[in-house]
Amino acid sequence: MDVAFLPGIASGGPEAWRHLVRYLDSALPAFDIARARFLDLREPNGGFADHAEWAVAGASAARPVHVIAHSFGGNGALLAAQHYPELIASLTLIEPAALALTRHTAATEAHIAEVGPIFASRADLDCTDSQLGYALLTALGGRMHREDPLNEAVGRTMRQAGAPWEAPLDRKWTMRVPTLVITGGWDDIYEDVAAHLESRGATHLVVPGAEHRPQDLPPAHRAIAAHLEAHSQ
Repeated sequence: MDVAFLPGIASGGPEAWRHLVRYLDSALPAFDIARARFLDLREPNGGFADHAEWAVAGASAARPVHVIAHSFGGNGALLAAQHYPELIASLTLIEPAALALTRHTAATEAHIAEVGPIFASRADLDCTDSQLGYALLTALGGRMHREDPLNEAVGRTMRQAGAPWEAPLDRKWTMRVPTLVITGGWDDIYEDVAAHLESRGATHLVVPGAEHRPQDLPPAHRAIAAHLEAHSQ
């Protein structure tokens, strides 16, 4: 079983998925962490199209990949599913920030009004990546130190990929990949995305209790494992 993990904007590597990976490794015989790949958005990573290409790298119709994505990473995962459905065995989206699908909903527009000016600062050459990332993470509720290297990494991704509502997703696309969407039931921007994807053929599960990281909780672990197993060759 080949699995590709795409994280949120401020994380990456196996540690971003440690609770889920530990469960899959113990409960799913076909899962082998040695065959799993982990995108790290703390490193230079390109734009959404690059994330989509990364998700299906090495996959084939005979050996498709399972794609699991969280938050910002959901954009690249969805783009891969829209462009390369034959290469994806299953898609799991956790609190996907695929806001291009929910433009003009009240929650998405309120979010854009709040953080849109920060993303617009990408064009200001006097605004460093570190300043850009710090402004976004602080606006999202993070208690950041200005010298934290994560600020620069997030600012770089903001410049390379753009805002989540700018991802080139087709909102009228009907799911051609078995898709599970998991949300925490705490923020309407993610519930609206999940409702849209459900209307296009996805299955939606709400796992409350961890806000933006429902993938850390046992009900999500069990659901993801069952989803992967059901769609394995």
